[in-house]
Amino acid sequence: MKKYGIFETGNVKSHLRQKYGSYPEMVKDLIGDQLPGSRFDTISVVNGDDLPVMTDYDGFIYMGSRFSVYDDLTWIAPVKQFIRDAAERSIPQVGICFGHQLMAEALGGKVEPKGWIVGAQLYSRDDCSEDSVTAYAYHRDQVTRLPDNVEVILTHQHCPYAGLRYRDIPAYSVQFHPEFGPGFMGELIEMTAGNPVDEDVAASALASLERPLDRGVIAEKIARALLPLADQ
Repeated sequence: MKKYGIFETGNVKSHLRQKYGSYPEMVKDLIGDQLPGSRFDTISVVNGDDLPVMTDYDGFIYMGSRFSVYDDLTWIAPVKQFIRDAAERSIPQVGICFGHQLMAEALGGKVEPKGWIVGAQLYSRDDCSEDSVTAYAYHRDQVTRLPDNVEVILTHQHCPYAGLRYRDIPAYSVQFHPEFGPGFMGELIEMTAGNPVDEDVAASALASLERPLDRGVIAEKIARALLPLADQ
C-alpha cells in the first residue's frame, strides 16, 4: 500500500469546510480513484503538526493557503527544508498553488505578488492549444524566477510559470486549484469579493464558473507525478 502525506498549509473557513471539506480532503477526492488502495495522511503544519518522518511516506503533496511563502511564519522555513531533503532522497512531491510556490522557492526560485488571477483559466504548454487545460485559479502571488533544472509545462497569459516539472527529481507543481469544484469556488469568490479580491476581478471570475474543467486530466497527471521518477 502506498502512503502519501498531504501538507495542510491553509484552513478552509469553517462554514465552507462543513460543506466542502478541508483542502487535503478535496485533493484526496480528486486523486483517490487514480491511486486505489493508497493511504493519505494530513500533516497540518498550519495548525501546529510536527513534520512527519520522511521515510514513512511514498510521496508528499503541498496544498494552498491564504498566506504567502515569504511570510514570517514559524513553519514555512522548516517545510522548505523538508522539500529540499525530500528532493535529495528522490521522494515524489506535488505542489498546488501555495504549494507550487513553496516548492519553487525551496528549490531555488522566487515568488512575488503580481495581481489577482481568479476563476476558470486556460493553461497551455508553450501556448499550444491542443495541450491546454482549464482549471480554477485563486492567487495573487506567483513564481517569477524559476529554479534550476525545471521544465515549464503549463503557461498562462498572466502567469508564465503556471505548471512545472523538475527534470532530475520526481517533483511536479501547478499554480491553479484542480481540487476546487464550482460550488466551493463560487462561495469563496463571493465571500472575498471586494476584500481582498477586486470587485471587477470577482465579477469576471463568477461569470467564468460555467466553463467545463479538465479535472480528470489533471488528476491523472498528479497521480502519475506521485510515482517514483522511473515509473512516471
